[in-house]
Amino acid sequence: MDKLLQSSKEYRGMKKIISDMDKERTPQSNPQYKQAQDKLDKIKLRILQSSRETFSKIYYPSKKGITSADFLMEFKENNYNGEEQIIKVLTDRKKFEKDVSGDMFRKKCEDRIFTQKKMRFIDIKERAAIDSKWQWYIPSALETLKNNMVSKDVWRENGGYIEKGPFIEKTQVSVREVYRDSETGEVTLSIKNLYGDKVYYDIDSEPTSASMKVKDLSNFKTKELKLDFLCIDSSGVNETGEVYHWENKIELKYSEFINNNNRYMELKAIPDATIKYTTDGSNPKEHGGIYDEAFIIPENTVYVLAIAEKDGIESNKLEVKINKVDIEPDRIQINKEKPLILIKNTRINETAEVYKELERFKNFNVEISDISVCISTSKDTEKWIEISTGKEAFIEGEKLESQIENIKTNLFDKEKTDITLDYRQSYYKTGQSFLDVVADKKMTLEDFKEEEIEQ
Repeated sequence: MDKLLQSSKEYRGMKKIISDMDKERTPQSNPQYKQAQDKLDKIKLRILQSSRETFSKIYYPSKKGITSADFLMEFKENNYNGEEQIIKVLTDRKKFEKDVSGDMFRKKCEDRIFTQKKMRFIDIKERAAIDSKWQWYIPSALETLKNNMVSKDVWRENGGYIEKGPFIEKTQVSVREVYRDSETGEVTLSIKNLYGDKVYYDIDSEPTSASMKVKDLSNFKTKELKLDFLCIDSSGVNETGEVYHWENKIELKYSEFINNNNRYMELKAIPDATIKYTTDGSNPKEHGGIYDEAFIIPENTVYVLAIAEKDGIESNKLEVKINKVDIEPDRIQINKEKPLILIKNTRINETAEVYKELERFKNFNVEISDISVCISTSKDTEKWIEISTGKEAFIEGEKLESQIENIKTNLFDKEKTDITLDYRQSYYKTGQSFLDVVADKKMTLEDFKEEEIEQ
């Protein structure tokens, strides 16, 4: 150390001499200037040599106490990076760890400093600072680890406390209607299981693990009016939660026809249910007769009212205004100025026809909701993606097409895809826009029913 101090003093003195000579504008070719510069270079070498002899070991805390490691100062191309060389020595001795991105770092943290189920994060950091057995990392390592684990729900943060999993949760089930066949009443359900791996269902009683098992969670088909679902964690980690009670809905449809100069009405409940109806304007639920077959509409009838019920589930009340004129094509009256909503299940199974429909939406400013778009590849039946929206989430044709193209580009690359489109509601800013679409599809108003149009 004495040699290093002495050489450092000499170095400082010689730098001062050269500085004074520079101020006096002494030429660098001057013999005295050259002699001073040569002496400065020799002093530099002595400082480097003394540094190597003086700083030959690194001392650091470990589980055995203060531990030392040999340290050789290396100069590369007259450059010296002490921090880099110290990190290398400590890394070789397993005291410093550069890799903090993998799961191994989390396990070390939980085994050595995050040893309780729930701890204050400030205490975890304090343990890392004072525990001599703990490896050293970059300063932001623990904060980054915490944020990463919380975002993945491996840890949870609340009021400065960190809790590590596994977390005991109650299993849950959620059910979403994906598609409804308006002719048969069969419903396709998407079932989501949370905190459990198996879902069971029953029809007339609460389900248990002995009940029927849902085999396809994303494509469960049923015509039942009521079903109960239960999610179970077969590993036994999470508690079994509440039963999810799902109810179907009953749709009531009608059609009119003439036979033998009599005007008839036919009613149909989907799924099948008991129908009660009246032709005198009274409440069908209280005063209606049981519907068995198509009936003659009495003279002077203004409204036919009907309702369907089964197992405590009722349809919406059907109100059909009876016009005094004969049934003629295009009898539905459309206000060309007012907005219009068409409630009608539409299914398009061909990719080219889907794009034609989207182009039509763009041309006539149509928005649709209650959508299900399926994008799949022809080669792999298990490779598919579905876009779904609820009945209140209307989307423009241009935005829907953009979403489809993004998915095709990012997830299917250049593979050939098949696209299907189902939607139940379409919104038109004016009645005229609806009439334009009807004409574009080469349809007439006779192809629609009054209850399908809201204006």
